[in-house]
Amino acid sequence: MTMADTFWGRVQKGDGCWLWAGTRSTTGYGLFNYQRKQHRAHRLAYVLVNGDIPAGLVPDHLCRNKLCVNPAHMEIVTPRENTVRGIGPTAQNAHKRVCKCGRPYDYTVTKANGETYRACRECRREQLRRRTSRYGYCQYCQRRLPRAIYEEHKPACKLRLIVEADEHADA
Repeated sequence: MTMADTFWGRVQKGDGCWLWAGTRSTTGYGLFNYQRKQHRAHRLAYVLVNGDIPAGLVPDHLCRNKLCVNPAHMEIVTPRENTVRGIGPTAQNAHKRVCKCGRPYDYTVTKANGETYRACRECRREQLRRRTSRYGYCQYCQRRLPRAIYEEHKPACKLRLIVEADEHADA
């Protein structure tokens, strides 16, 4: 018996979806063990019918059924496209066109590590304002301090520097 015969023997073919009747992963996808390696059943079904999956691409279940191994229900797409087509939090956020305040995303922020994210200009300004208002910068000791501490710290720090300067001048 060939590997393909064994594989197709575990498939329940119907009018629409062909359901995998073998082992399942914890995430709900079908698994097929061959030569001591585990393969995702839907990927293997696609390869058996259509040939290799191009590098950097993945099969997307158009029917949204994780146990379906019908190659006609799969389309080869990029991982990003597959994620955006899904129903998870990443897909839900990708479909949003306005921020929490109802203003459109009109700004792209690039972090130091190269990652980017969408933002609303007004919300971004507000975020920066809140962040800077929580801290004060002591010009005497060059420290950034929480605003509550900063108000008490600044006069004491200035006085300490004046006293130290007087002691230095006397010596």
